[in-house]
Amino acid sequence: MGTEKKSAGFEGRVSTKAAIESLKGLVAALEKGTLTVREGETEVCLEPAEVAKLELVAKRGSSSQSLKLKLKWKDGVELTEEISTSEVPIQVASSGGESAE
Repeated sequence: MGTEKKSAGFEGRVSTKAAIESLKGLVAALEKGTLTVREGETEVCLEPAEVAKLELVAKRGSSSQSLKLKLKWKDGVELTEEISTSEVPIQVASSGGESAE
């Protein structure tokens, strides 16, 4: 028997400040190695692997802008020499041009 798939999340309008606070919480949880997402009675606990697939896409149209962030990993995948731990081929910066850390 396989493990039951569970899903919890949110999609809706929030203030940018609230979105930033959620992202800060996400980063802190990822750094600690455990992440819990709750939606009503549903709770999904994740334990990020040492290696993750990162998808970061920014789009700007004539009247709208978007940022898509996705992290995906598989259990048991370990860091190897072929996978860089510090080089990501994309830069994120504030409007002043300084890279975000």
